[in-house]
Amino acid sequence: MQSVALSIAAHKALRSFGKNSSHPLWEYAPLQFFETKNGWVIAYRMAFDVAVIALEPLPLDGHAKSFPEAWKEFVASARPTISAFITVGQDFASHLENMGFETMVVAREPWITLQDWSPSGNRAKGVRAARNQAIRAGVDIEEWNIDDLATDPRKRLTLMQILSQWQKKFLIRLTGFLNFTDPLHAIVGRRWFVARVDHHTVGYLIATPIAQSDRYFLEDLILSKNAPRGTGELLTCAALESLKRSGVNEVSLGIVSKAEPSRSKSFFRALAFFFEPLFQPNGVYLFRKRFRPDRWEPMYICVKTYDHTKTGVFTWIRSLAALLSVLDPKLNRTLSPWVRPIGRFVTQHGFSLFFLVTSTIAFENSVGQTRSEFFALIAGLLLTIPWAERTYGKRFLAAFFICAFGVVGLLSRWLGHPALFFHSDALAPVLMATAGALLTRLKRKRESVLPAALIFVVSLLALMSDDLKMLTSHLLMIMMFCLGMIVGKSELEFVRSRSRKMSKKKPLAKNVARGLSL
Repeated sequence: MQSVALSIAAHKALRSFGKNSSHPLWEYAPLQFFETKNGWVIAYRMAFDVAVIALEPLPLDGHAKSFPEAWKEFVASARPTISAFITVGQDFASHLENMGFETMVVAREPWITLQDWSPSGNRAKGVRAARNQAIRAGVDIEEWNIDDLATDPRKRLTLMQILSQWQKKFLIRLTGFLNFTDPLHAIVGRRWFVARVDHHTVGYLIATPIAQSDRYFLEDLILSKNAPRGTGELLTCAALESLKRSGVNEVSLGIVSKAEPSRSKSFFRALAFFFEPLFQPNGVYLFRKRFRPDRWEPMYICVKTYDHTKTGVFTWIRSLAALLSVLDPKLNRTLSPWVRPIGRFVTQHGFSLFFLVTSTIAFENSVGQTRSEFFALIAGLLLTIPWAERTYGKRFLAAFFICAFGVVGLLSRWLGHPALFFHSDALAPVLMATAGALLTRLKRKRESVLPAALIFVVSLLALMSDDLKMLTSHLLMIMMFCLGMIVGKSELEFVRSRSRKMSKKKPLAKNVARGLSL
């Protein structure tokens, strides 16, 4: 029996047997459903004569008969030329392989066991640093429930506005099939974690329960363009800690595209790159990896053709085209997807661009400088300034440069040179100070790299000195390099001390409806 909505029996099956973390999507995603005579329900969409199946089919009750018989009934009714199961688990994929389907791993699903999880130690320092950055920016976390959204239309409007703003970031939005999202859909046990700054909502994360288990699925991590850095990490940490206190055992961080073709042919390796962007566009692999999941479960696409005159390559291409169609791609016709990356680049590297332009002008207007010196300076600027801006931030770097130019001027007078306050000749010593500070931020073998780098710089500059004037210039650069290492090491120890203090302060999740501090 074919339908466009879940029947009462199918709803019961979903609540009882929907073990896939994405099965709750059946309740509100634009899907068609087919109930077989022997007690199975299949969610699917048709495109280009391809049956695109959403997740594993479910038995209507515990007495459902074998699936192969149900599948034959579906194929006889829908008459597809190709069938493609999307994001099914390993056990069901093995079952489909025995039925003649070809399989490919296209995604991984990270799972965290909450009893053993804690954002502490060296493994979680990246998450902890980002979370603390959001806390310092004034981000608070509130937890909303179904009753909060049902009784407060402003909260419903806020969630939809953030979702609409987030979708405008993409040039092409894939909003259909398993990428469909509805932040207002009411599911028993669903929990909303909302990030707010100065009473303004800047993001949300939804935790949805998985049927008949003590597991949850974290979906729809949506952030506005005004969300401070670390808001995603803070939302995730707050959700994990709240769910842990509620007795939840395991949590899925969401399916992450990670195509792994099982064949060595170049076509299948290329096909993997096409599949990667299709599953949960916001599911960034590196973001999930930072939370150190206990395991990564493989998710498969399984395809089978019923036209034996066609090759396997044709089957996969046709399946990919059908999948793209049911994902309902929509082109963003505004300029924001094009302007936003440029604006983001200027915002992130504004200091570097300004310093590069002013330094180039100052160097061009100086007397006696060769082209080789000019290109060496530009290379030094491109290697150090963007790295320093990303590491230390604009405010610290601006103060560091002002002080560095002042120190160069004082040291140059002490060494008998003309004062180099904000002079083009002071750029090289300032860059040496920046390089010294950056070396203290190396994550691996820092203790051995710093002395080796110092010895290398001293030896190199000493060998390059032809006369006393050049020797004193190189001595100035060595002094600035050492001074930069001292400043960088002091700043690193200060950041570590502050991070330790902030890590002891756990983020609070406030339930505004019940007044409960989580």
